Amino acid sequence: MKSSRLKQFPYSCKVFMTIKGLGNEYRLLPVKNYAVFYVVKEQVIEIHRVVYAKMDLAKVIK
Repeated sequence: MKSSRLKQFPYSCKVFMTIKGLGNEYRLLPVKNYAVFYVVKEQVIEIHRVVYAKMDLAKVIK
């Protein structure tokens, strides 16, 4: 299950890179047809966005 993986290994998902730097280090967790963008802050995982994965993700996350 993806949620238990995220809880146990929050840094296991790849960092989402854009041409312009982002204020936070967003990580990308693919879940079926969606992309979950989250940030790890110490012991807390903050989910910032859940978007349809077929969208232009670089335009959605600015």
